[in-house]
Amino acid sequence: MSLMKYDEARPWAVAIKEEVLNRRMPQWNAVAGFGEFKNDASLTQEEISRIADWVEGGAPEGDPVLLPAAPRFGGSSKERSPRYRQKVVGNGNLLTAAVTVVGVRAGQIAAGSSAKLAAQRPDGTFEPLLWILRNDGKVRRTYEFVSPVVLPAGTRFMVTPPTAGSFEILSK
Repeated sequence: MSLMKYDEARPWAVAIKEEVLNRRMPQWNAVAGFGEFKNDASLTQEEISRIADWVEGGAPEGDPVLLPAAPRFGGSSKERSPRYRQKVVGNGNLLTAAVTVVGVRAGQIAAGSSAKLAAQRPDGTFEPLLWILRNDGKVRRTYEFVSPVVLPAGTRFMVTPPTAGSFEILSK
């Protein structure tokens, strides 16, 4: 179902408010502050309040002159494709060479489950990569980092809980 136009969204206003207040919409299962992502689709508290106020105010149509430009999708996926993918299951996956991680993709995580992925560098410091909270089981999204994460050889990937599922590390 499309919600790109007012006439498509208006009948669903109350349902949209409910989904937004319960943080099920937009679909973004990553916990804020555990990794910083450039494609973050989560809403701020101010945006959530604005949607709730819009519904409580009768969900009026805004001024069409103030509409933002329609989003453009597509582009060359070849430009954005990482060179290397590494599957991480459980703990202890060891890097034998340095990598520059550009993103993470949640793999097989059961619906309703949560899982964390972190990297433990050889010096003992941890780099939080991704925390999926209450996986909805519907969307497999790639979480792209704002800044690539450089990890040296000898880094271990840690999944919590170890039996939570799998992740895919995307690096260049």
